[in-house]
Amino acid sequence: MRARASRQTRSASPAPSPSPPRGGSLWAQVFVGNHATRRVLEKNGYDLDGTLRGAILKGGEWRDLWFFTLLRAEWDLRREWYRPRREQVQ
Repeated sequence: MRARASRQTRSASPAPSPSPPRGGSLWAQVFVGNHATRRVLEKNGYDLDGTLRGAILKGGEWRDLWFFTLLRAEWDLRREWYRPRREQVQ
């Protein structure tokens, strides 16, 4: 799960120089309790907007999701701050 979350964050997070998507915001949903992915999103500028209760059925049980967004205005303010780490992927 860690590698997948990391790849998803890289693909969902804005690049250092281009602007965010035309829609004006990015969003992510994470299972409540997944603190590692929550931390990755928050370190990349996403804000927790709320909890979607009973949002998804997994393993026969309804699970809650945390909902995060990164708005274009927030990205524009953080643009100079954002310096992605380059890592060797094998």
